[in-house]
Amino acid sequence: MRGFHDNAAAAAAAAALCLCSVAPFVFLASVNPDADQYAWSAGYYGKKLLAGDFEQRGSDPFLDPGWDPGSYWGRSMGTRAVYALALATPWAHAPKLPYSYVEPTLQGPQTRLDRRSRLVLRTVALTCAVLGAGLLALRFGWPAVAAMAVVLILPGNAEGFARAWAEAPLLLAFGLVAVSYGSRWFPVVLGVASTAKLTAVGLWPLALVRSAHGGRPRVLALLAIAATWGLLTPRS
Repeated sequence: MRGFHDNAAAAAAAAALCLCSVAPFVFLASVNPDADQYAWSAGYYGKKLLAGDFEQRGSDPFLDPGWDPGSYWGRSMGTRAVYALALATPWAHAPKLPYSYVEPTLQGPQTRLDRRSRLVLRTVALTCAVLGAGLLALRFGWPAVAAMAVVLILPGNAEGFARAWAEAPLLLAFGLVAVSYGSRWFPVVLGVASTAKLTAVGLWPLALVRSAHGGRPRVLALLAIAATWGLLTPRS
């Protein structure tokens, strides 16, 4: 806790750096269909969850996949959950149909986010990125601020964190993993983080370090990670 307190200034600096670098792209980034796909699928699964509908098979593999583990949509559920929360508010609405890169009939206005909804989801992405940057610096101090500066300088990264994609929730996931390292909750957090994007699966070997999860048996830590990820990710 003392280390976190000492790193508070670094966390504020990292968060401010991320905010200033990413925020302009909330308004300036071009429209990309990937965001429409994330939004539609987030809205779709959010409604399924609220209705208590856990049917594995839907009526159509693309338009109504249900919780089919082989579905195109059955991945990055953590990211979809983040955007589903925004879509549950009166200020954002998911597209009525999913966008398809290969089917011309699924490329019209009903497959795209309206401008206000796009800005709302991009603001959510920005918030995730800022929190993630702050948490990383809270754990690692000023070196994390320098590392974040390098990441944001590299072409496309600041813009990517402003888009309603998986990158900003993934950065938040990395931050949560960092601050939970060494606690008994680390395996669960790591499992949840892996639902943001499969990139986080690359952190699973950290569970082999006994101090990463309070000295608990490594096998139990790995099982906790896999169980958490499996519970939250149909494709697992």
